[in-house]
Amino acid sequence: MVNMIMTNWTDLLLDAAPVKAIFGQKLPTLEAIDLHEILLHRDGPRVELWFNLHEFPEHPPKKWSDFNRVQIQLVATGVHKLEIIGLQRNIKVDLSIYKDGSLICLHANNSIVRFDLSAEFVYVERISAYLESSVEFIK
Repeated sequence: MVNMIMTNWTDLLLDAAPVKAIFGQKLPTLEAIDLHEILLHRDGPRVELWFNLHEFPEHPPKKWSDFNRVQIQLVATGVHKLEIIGLQRNIKVDLSIYKDGSLICLHANNSIVRFDLSAEFVYVERISAYLESSVEFIK
């Protein structure tokens, strides 16, 4: 049975500290992410998602002062189910992360690309910043 209690997606991570360290109390949503890669690994098995967040932190780390985009590498391990349908050049989706029993589920669907995954654990492998020339700030 799907747990429909509203939680922040970071509550379902093994460790939310990397995201909280960058964003503080105003945690980002996973709305309108720009999905770059989905990497499949038989070890684990695990799936890695590389994506840009739509939001930039209000008070970024000092070393990020020349940047305007946050990129996250999210890793799901102990994958039980994976379904990917469709592909397009620029994948903008709302990613939802929720709990279903003991599993963490990730779902995205923009009517061309659909992604569904169930795994035992999800964590942030990497969070970084870079400069994208055509970005409007969302504050």
